[in-house]
Amino acid sequence: MTQSSIRWRACFAALAAFAALAAFAALAACATPRVARDQAALAIVVGDGGPSSIADALARSGATVVRLDPSAEHADLASIVGSRAGRVAIVSEGPAARAAAKLALFRPPGVRVDAFVAVGGTYDALADDLGSMRAAPPAVLLLSPADGDPLQARTARGLARALEEKNAPHVEAHVAPKDADATALIAAFVAHGPTPQPLEGPWGVKQRWSSKRPPLDHDAFWSDERLVVTRPVDGAFHVALTQIFGDAMSELNPWPLQEYKALPLAAYLRSRDVGRGDHLVVTNIRGEQLYLTRAEIERDEPVIVIGIDDERNLHRLFTSYRLKRATSWKPDEGPMPTMIRPLGPFLFFPRGAPPELADTTLATFSLTPASFRFQAEDPVAIARRLSPELRATLLGADGCLKCHALRGAGAHAHHVRAIDGKAHGGFALGLDEYPRDVLRRFLFDQETVAAGFGVTPLRVPASAAEALYALVDAK
Repeated sequence: MTQSSIRWRACFAALAAFAALAAFAALAACATPRVARDQAALAIVVGDGGPSSIADALARSGATVVRLDPSAEHADLASIVGSRAGRVAIVSEGPAARAAAKLALFRPPGVRVDAFVAVGGTYDALADDLGSMRAAPPAVLLLSPADGDPLQARTARGLARALEEKNAPHVEAHVAPKDADATALIAAFVAHGPTPQPLEGPWGVKQRWSSKRPPLDHDAFWSDERLVVTRPVDGAFHVALTQIFGDAMSELNPWPLQEYKALPLAAYLRSRDVGRGDHLVVTNIRGEQLYLTRAEIERDEPVIVIGIDDERNLHRLFTSYRLKRATSWKPDEGPMPTMIRPLGPFLFFPRGAPPELADTTLATFSLTPASFRFQAEDPVAIARRLSPELRATLLGADGCLKCHALRGAGAHAHHVRAIDGKAHGGFALGLDEYPRDVLRRFLFDQETVAAGFGVTPLRVPASAAEALYALVDAK
């Protein structure tokens, strides 16, 4: 065999191998779409067949969408699911959600459903029937529109809590607007299952703090239920809640707000070793403080609210926020984390707080058993000796000493991280510890300072600001 024929045969063999490889690649390319279709999430949308923004969004996300009538039976579901390899989700919104929930939760063994997602449904009495489930419950996501009927959120919460008691693998129930963020969450839940969402987004804080075990609890307040009293929710109670929730009261839709459980403060303090003296300092989880006397406690009979309806952990009721910066006078050290402001156990005056004990700083909320301490000396005596205007500025409803100190008297408030419920840096300095130009801007240019943080201005009357600045500046 000549050298040229050897080279020719080698080239022919290489060409043959290349052709075989190309043919295999072509076959693989032809097969790929079918494999992708089999592996894509199957979204079974239960509804009346009308327009569905959720169905359209799921189709755009790559899911295979199949419509199913609310009157469908489990045999219909089984024929659709078959032996499909990819994820299977049942999705619904509006009136059909209850029928969809029954298909997902009460299906026979052997019919696989990985996720159930519903928006705006009502599930009354369904929670009572969960004992008849024959198959393991899927991961569940229930969204109730913020502007919808509160009954939707209440029955969704009831179903979610009942599923948690049945050890469902994952349950989320949120109040949410029907917007692009909600649609994106649904698409991700269908395609990938429950995944932790970033705290800086619209869902991460809800996932963490609405869960069965949020970062904080107050079980210790329930240790002696003989002290607990039950009272109906009234107008004053609603007003107290608006201090935390403001224009986001729809976050409370999951609770009917019919009654609350509370510990009479005087009785609770008598049962605890909380120091001696006539002056009570109350410090919440953010370091904000209130100042009461024994006489005021006996006269006004405040209570510590520790439960609302059947909710025993009031940290599940919350708002969150994110500041633009940590301080107004130091270089930024990067983006601020998301902070949490849970309702938590809170101090409530059933007959209304007297003017001298009124509070708008939220110092009354998010209390713990360690929040209460009696002492012999008045902790804010320095402020009580001042003029009425200065005394009101330091101790009134927006009193400075509820968050700051003055010559050692007062608080050192801080923020609380949403990720773990622990203190974040940026402790409030004493008023006399700030550089004088910083304090001047705070007192006389509150609009600009507040805008820099992204918060509501805390305005101090001009005459009070002048007097306070002079007091701090005095040697």
